Amino acid sequence: MTLTPKRRKPYRAMSLSEKYYRVLQNFMSHKHQKEYGFSKRFTQNQLLKTTPEDIVRWFNRLVYHNENPGHDDHCIHGRANTLRTYKKSLSFHMPMKMIPWNIISNCGNPTRAPQVNDMIKLVVRKELRKQGKSSQARIEFVDPEWIEVMTVIQENFNHYEAAFLSGVFRFQFSLIARIYDACKFQIANLFENPDPDHREYSISCRLCWSKNVHDKRDAPMQVLLGSKDPKYCVLIGLATWLEIFLGTGHHHTTQFIFGIEGLNDAAVINAKVSRVITAIVKDPNFAIICEGSKGSHSNRKYATTRARRNGCDQEEVDQRARWKKRKGQQDDYCNPTILTVDGIVAEKLCMGGCIYYHIKESSKITNSWILNHVVPLINGKFGSGIAIPLGRALLFRILDPDERKNVHPSIVNRVLNAYKVCSRDSDLADGENAIAQVPLIVGNNAGTFILEPFYTEDHLTLNADGVPRRIYEED
Repeated sequence: MTLTPKRRKPYRAMSLSEKYYRVLQNFMSHKHQKEYGFSKRFTQNQLLKTTPEDIVRWFNRLVYHNENPGHDDHCIHGRANTLRTYKKSLSFHMPMKMIPWNIISNCGNPTRAPQVNDMIKLVVRKELRKQGKSSQARIEFVDPEWIEVMTVIQENFNHYEAAFLSGVFRFQFSLIARIYDACKFQIANLFENPDPDHREYSISCRLCWSKNVHDKRDAPMQVLLGSKDPKYCVLIGLATWLEIFLGTGHHHTTQFIFGIEGLNDAAVINAKVSRVITAIVKDPNFAIICEGSKGSHSNRKYATTRARRNGCDQEEVDQRARWKKRKGQQDDYCNPTILTVDGIVAEKLCMGGCIYYHIKESSKITNSWILNHVVPLINGKFGSGIAIPLGRALLFRILDPDERKNVHPSIVNRVLNAYKVCSRDSDLADGENAIAQVPLIVGNNAGTFILEPFYTEDHLTLNADGVPRRIYEED
């Protein structure tokens, strides 16, 4: 597989107004029984002659393939949601779009006429009776399907493309985001954890608000936590991608974290990812566990479903996903950043449990060694507050024989060569990973977000006085 598009012309996302005009063009072509090109512009007089009956006939043609369907005809060629979208597109171009349709004077906005609304309601009723077109809505992934997508990505692309795709996929899951939101994640919006006590456990970020949320304030700061299962770990995904991405120099021409090949257009980046995910799930060899249409949006639904099934209520999931319903008074007064809620949902999305990457003292590795040999490029760009948690995650992956193959060979060779020298004085057993995954307890103490490591006997040793201490060495 390759990310290189087959089209010769560079991809350009169609603007919303262009999409609306495409609908108007198709409607006017049907009304006048004449094919219009996209360059055709319609006059005010032409648009004012539009009636609700014209719209209903066109809608009938779309869903019934018959302008005057009978009572027993079934609308198997289109969905009510499609008609609602077309109605909105036509309304956008109507000269008197703010004025409801007046059935006496036959003027106003014809898309707001009772005939049009009644026709759409009839289609909805037929859909509920299974007399309409089957729903094309994407359903959520289940665990084996998600893992298969990740496996296909890592086995069928080169290291650069695989790090990009898997990084976006993990990030989208962890933040319950659209792929487009993940692709708009800016380099300037990746931060070290502002709490010094949590700095070695996690990092912070800020995405845009979710679609259709209009809030003049910045979206909330959110926490990124490590997951025990490396396939789901967003820290591993970011570390693997950023170290190779920064090495290419492409970050100089883009503002986005996932600006592959230096792309500075989030729509183009989104198209690359969506095209690959769609191709994977539509491949005949893809093992479908739960029947239903799957696509890039299935990842967001999977994350939402997993959070709810793990005990998070609707408002908590909305906070993590940056969703809002109708605006309430408290929205003007409450700080958008509520880490005590965001962190709890982030923990539930950590497959296998929430962990932090802990340096074993007997490995003789220090944070300075990690900054110099594992993530020197991330450290140079973002500083040690981000580089240390990401560097530990990347080192864990490189020292894991099963995960090592998913990291670019140039990074693996650099780290292993330095590790051979460092490990000469190590007390670790042969093949033992120098990084331990220590469970994190996520909690709330009087409104303060708490991350506390849960050390077991495997993570403790005794000092000279026989008192247990952590197997960890601070710089």
